[in-house]
Amino acid sequence: MKRHTGAPPVPATAAGSRLAAACTNVLQALLVACVIAWVLDLPSRVFGVALYTEQFLTVVLGLGLGLAYLAERSVPRHWWDWTAASVAVILCGYIAVRYPDLSNRLTMRPLDGIIGSAHFREINTVREHEFISAVVEVYPQH
Repeated sequence: MKRHTGAPPVPATAAGSRLAAACTNVLQALLVACVIAWVLDLPSRVFGVALYTEQFLTVVLGLGLGLAYLAERSVPRHWWDWTAASVAVILCGYIAVRYPDLSNRLTMRPLDGIIGSAHFREINTVREHEFISAVVEVYPQH
């Protein structure tokens, strides 16, 4: 017996669903190819390029986000789904390609990085004090 889980799926247009299915298949194939290439260390063996782990993870994130916006086939894709998927893939691709330069810029201490790290440090300091207080309450000294 089929269980009803909400509103019935909206039928997608044939052309739109074929395009979404094709893009989803391409993104899935790229994701699998990237993982296999990373596991087999193909970037350094074949191309002689040493990549940061963060570069690989950024590519995986971009492909995964693209899939998240396009993979659902029970509803038609809207322009914002295509835009979000494109922006995610392009932005993560940009970060992956520029990651060495972006990570080197951190040593120059740009203003936005200093403000962000100061805020992060303050949050961590507050959390450390809360953690220590919680531990002292649970395990009081005898």
